Amino acid sequence: MWHDGLIYKLIQLNFPKYLINILKSFLENRTFKVIIHGESSNTGVIKAGTPQGSVLSSIRYSIFTSDFPSHPRIITCLFADNSAVLAQGSTINCILRTLQSFLNSLKEWLTKWRIAVNTDKTKAIMFRKGRTKAFDEPSG
Repeated sequence: MWHDGLIYKLIQLNFPKYLINILKSFLENRTFKVIIHGESSNTGVIKAGTPQGSVLSSIRYSIFTSDFPSHPRIITCLFADNSAVLAQGSTINCILRTLQSFLNSLKEWLTKWRIAVNTDKTKAIMFRKGRTKAFDEPSG
């Protein structure tokens, strides 16, 4: 999570200044070090993300994703740093058009807020009712 982006959103949502300052102090000046086989790396500064296990992490994530893109024919489910996008339609081409429209706006949002998608964990799954024949391949 991009720290400056989170602070910007808190300001836009009219959070009290003292709460913003508390969250800023929680995020700023955090460092890390990697130790492998007793050898230590140089100390690095953490510029994004949230501390794991903190109660505040899930709250910050909810605030950061409060403007997650929406679409009238899409259901989005967000939890922790996972998301699911659900679309339905009468034909595969209708579903694909709906999803593509949503994905275009999602790409803009992800870029704006400096969020990277782990494509190795990204899957498309198609469900259908009953034992009907498989969907036709999408056209054009």
